[in-house]
Amino acid sequence: MHATLHLLTDQSPLALSVHGIAREAGTSPATFYVYFKSVREVILALVETLREPYLRDVLPTVETTWPELSQDHVRAFVVAYSSFWDRHRRLLAVRNLEADLGDEEFIRYRVDMSLPVVDALADRILERPSHQSKARSQAWAEAVVCCAALEEMFSYPPEAYSAFESPATPQDVVEAQISVICGLLGNER
Repeated sequence: MHATLHLLTDQSPLALSVHGIAREAGTSPATFYVYFKSVREVILALVETLREPYLRDVLPTVETTWPELSQDHVRAFVVAYSSFWDRHRRLLAVRNLEADLGDEEFIRYRVDMSLPVVDALADRILERPSHQSKARSQAWAEAVVCCAALEEMFSYPPEAYSAFESPATPQDVVEAQISVICGLLGNER
């Protein structure tokens, strides 16, 4: 699995082969097939390893109540999300690509991983006094939109901003995400 992850740091998942992975691991294709049926299967196994660090690093920042909402709560959540993406960008990009192309297992992994954070953010939305009459389905939809925006924006590596002469920096994007979520929660910055 480590060989596959290493190859993904600078290769397209479309360029990966059993022979290439085995060569990187210092073993034979026959040994690869003892553990995995295909390149897809080893990538799925790698994606599965992301759930625990995501739930450990991101979920706690949004899981507890925010009785006196401050920008600090939202900042901790957005920074944890951004940091998680920074550490696992290539593998998350492969997961999302395969999910976007309709692979049901990758879709399941993507959704299963996201649901606890979406649910917790919906709870934070509903605990705001100005949103207590809001339907759970509406708060949940708003949480999905927030998490999708986080995921999309953090999927770009920091160097993409300078490569395309963007007037915004990665830190500007973090601040914008914080501002949007604070606005949704009724706490203008």
